[in-house]
Amino acid sequence: NVANVPIEGFLGDFGPNLSESNMQKAVKQLNRMHVNYVQFYDWYDRDDMPLRIVNDQPEQNWLDFMKRPISFNTVKSYIDAVHQYGMQAMLYDLIYGSQLGIPTSDDSNLNWVNPNLTKEMFLYKDTKAIQTAGENDQSFGGKLNITYMNVLNGAWKNYLCGQINNVYKYLPFDGWYVDQLGSLPDDTYSSDGYHLKWWDYGDGYGGMLKTAKQVSPNKRLTINATDGLGIEKVMASNTVDFVYVEPWNSIGYSFEQLANFIRKTNQQYKKPVV
Repeated sequence: NVANVPIEGFLGDFGPNLSESNMQKAVKQLNRMHVNYVQFYDWYDRDDMPLRIVNDQPEQNWLDFMKRPISFNTVKSYIDAVHQYGMQAMLYDLIYGSQLGIPTSDDSNLNWVNPNLTKEMFLYKDTKAIQTAGENDQSFGGKLNITYMNVLNGAWKNYLCGQINNVYKYLPFDGWYVDQLGSLPDDTYSSDGYHLKWWDYGDGYGGMLKTAKQVSPNKRLTINATDGLGIEKVMASNTVDFVYVEPWNSIGYSFEQLANFIRKTNQQYKKPVV
């Protein structure tokens, strides 16, 4: 059972010019390293609509987060190759990210606005819900800036999990690798003016995973509990195969501190720790 001994690897190039032989070579190498969970990193169009559907058909080509060309057929071929080796293909998407459109762009992959995002779904830098919170990713070449969404908001949870389920209709991923970006800025508020602290905000992760499991009950889930953020509610949701953690400063800086965290987490939740 892959959930008992999870070994995670990733793929990150889904361009239109990749040959079948090169894809097979990459997947074979992952298999030789006993990888059984393959994360498809930054494969999507946008976090708030990872696979855009136009006229009831999936988009065939788009730009990824760093403006690299992505091919639907390449993503699908990689999934098929991963399955040939008995590995799990996991789609990657942020739990609280959106990229707002640029109506003046000449690039058709940027020139659209998601009409499904409502005011209460966003996070803000002020108590009046005027300026949205987020990151200036275009400053280092990103396609669009990331705007933060509120995982504690029911409408956002239902919307995002529905989008992930739409992906499954066209691409046979085995599950969702849920990611986050770490701590929120101190000046972060919900649309009703409530001041959201980092650890309180992390409580929404478990709820998101429960919703995802309800919407797509036969799909796997794992989440990056950065620095242990939200890990209690995540594990209480009983939705993930294992505990995945990026250890940052609150866990400590020494190997001893890391080892202690792994032992404690494994004993507490009775799940493998990656």
